[in-house]
Formats: sequence, C-alpha cells, structure tokens
Amino acid sequence: MKKHFLLFLLIIAPLFINTVNACENNAKLILLEEKHYETNGTIVTVKFPQIINVDDKIKVNINNLILKTIDTYLDEIKEFDKNPNTAHKLIVEIDFENYYSDDDIFSFSINSSQILADSHLQKKFFTINPTTGEIYNVEHFLGSDYQNIILTTVKKQIAKNTKNNPNLIYFDEEVNNLKFSIDQPFYINKDNQVVVAFDQFQIAPGYMSLPSFIVK
Repeated sequence: MKKHFLLFLLIIAPLFINTVNACENNAKLILLEEKHYETNGTIVTVKFPQIINVDDKIKVNINNLILKTIDTYLDEIKEFDKNPNTAHKLIVEIDFENYYSDDDIFSFSINSSQILADSHLQKKFFTINPTTGEIYNVEHFLGSDYQNIILTTVKKQIAKNTKNNPNLIYFDEEVNNLKFSIDQPFYINKDNQVVVAFDQFQIAPGYMSLPSFIVK
C-alpha cells in the first residue's frame, strides 16, 4: 500500500508543480516604487505598480494606462492645495489590486482612498487580454443583452441582501433608474466570475463602500 501511495505521489507531483508555476507565470501587478510627499493641503502615499509576465510592448501600454490613471487621481486632489485646511490635511493613498489572471484575462484595479472628515474610495477597474493588450468591456463577457442581464442581477441581489440584512440600505430611486453602458465598471474575481461595481454613494450610502454584484 505504501509503495502504491509513493508511486501516486511521484506521478501527480510534477503535475501539481506545473500548475503552480503556470499560475505564478501569469500577468500580475507588483510594487515598483512607493512615494510619500506632503503639500499644503495633502499627505500623499502612492504605490506605483508595474505589470510583469507579459510581452514588452503590452507591458509599456498597460504601464502607461496605469500611470495615466494615477495622474488623474493626483490631479483631482490638487484643489486641496488652493484652499488648504489649516486644521486637517487630506490623507490620500493610491495603490493597486490584482483580481484574476490566466492566459487570456488579466483583471486588476488602481485605487485611491481619501480621508478627511469622511473617507472616500475610488477604483478604476481594468480587464485586459495579456497577450494582445485588448481592453475588455462587459459586452465581451455578457453579450449584447448585458444591460438587462446586469439590471436583473443587481435588483435580485439587492432584494436578497436587504432581506438577509435589514441594516443594508440602497437608494431605491437610483437603483430603479440605473442605465448601463459599455463602460460599466467590472472585474473578474478569483472564481472567474464577472463582478459589476458601482461608485461609492452611487446606489448606497458611503459606509457601504463600492457595492458590487456577481453576474452569473
């Protein structure tokens, strides 16, 4: 019995190792550089990522996309330097998050959190083909009827969420009037599912952060 078990381990071990290596060799963001600085109105931390395990040409395009997103976040907070709060500065942290990666899909976000009296979180989601550099939208995964599919899913999940947890609050009028475009924010989660996301305060109070819903 022991011999048979050892033989089984010898057979599956290389397969297991190859699977792990394949996952590790997929596209992902890693920390390139972290910068801290302070202005008249802000205290800022920026974690600059870079993408690895992709072709050099794709790498340049995606890294430029990331830098452009970070620059947009930084431009938004420049207003705080024009009329700085002498008592409290705006605390800003810009970072990144990996969600899913395989041979055809790489999904990630670039995030900005701002804290003054309250906290405000923003996420810019990207789902990209790491081989071709194509930037995917929701229609690619959900088809041409994506608007009805998303709306039906969101309403069903909100009904279920509020039934299971009465403390959850959604803005009924905003939910009922939702319109979805091809640019609807979404990402692919670790289980290879489409997850649509909404901005903070868009359909729920700020304490619920960025409401998200799995579209099966």
